[in-house]
Amino acid sequence: MTPAQQKDMEVFGRVKAMMSTLGAHVFGITPEAHDQVFAEIQQLPRLVTMAYLDLVFSKDAAERPFAETFDQVLRTQFQDLSEKARDWHEEIAANRDNIVPALHALAGRLESLAEKLVQGNADAEIETEKNRAVSF
Repeated sequence: MTPAQQKDMEVFGRVKAMMSTLGAHVFGITPEAHDQVFAEIQQLPRLVTMAYLDLVFSKDAAERPFAETFDQVLRTQFQDLSEKARDWHEEIAANRDNIVPALHALAGRLESLAEKLVQGNADAEIETEKNRAVSF
């Protein structure tokens, strides 16, 4: 929750108590912190998903082996994501000041990983990333 003023703190306290009884972990952060956090953990992955879907679905069938099967699998796997992506545009556009730096950081990270894969020395980094991902 993002209580913006002192008078909001009383309401925040009541809502926090109520939600906590339901098992929710409720905490308060500033609106600015909220936008930064959600840029990196929600909106950036959505933006990457949209770009990836566009990349995959824009390929001509001739560019993909087993094109018909490929299309069926892709559409099954990504149908839910592509439907949700239609609703993400406004949210992402409104928070672009926080998303752009995160997107640049991700692009640099992916470029570094791609270079290590090309050089054949990405095993340690992939293992580190895997361990980091499963630790959540």
